[in-house]
Amino acid sequence: MNIFVYTRSTLTLNQCRPEAEIYCKLVELGHSVTVMTSATKEQVIRFKEAGVKVIEGKTNKKISAKVIKGIRQELKKRNIRYCLCLLFQNYP
Repeated sequence: MNIFVYTRSTLTLNQCRPEAEIYCKLVELGHSVTVMTSATKEQVIRFKEAGVKVIEGKTNKKISAKVIKGIRQELKKRNIRYCLCLLFQNYP
């Protein structure tokens, strides 16, 4: 299953976010996971080590034309059909 996740992971007390580990485990179980995020360098390294495709981008606004355009471009790619899209914004 191809899964696309849009999330903001920069505001955290610990570097190991529970949902990030879920994405890594999904890859281990045989799924293809793509994460668009503005995560910390350590989190991006963890994603890449686990086999998660990372699209780094600014996710600091809830509504941003630039972000919406980036999401649309990823979802429209002809060689990838996503079965599940998860869109989160973790704002305090």
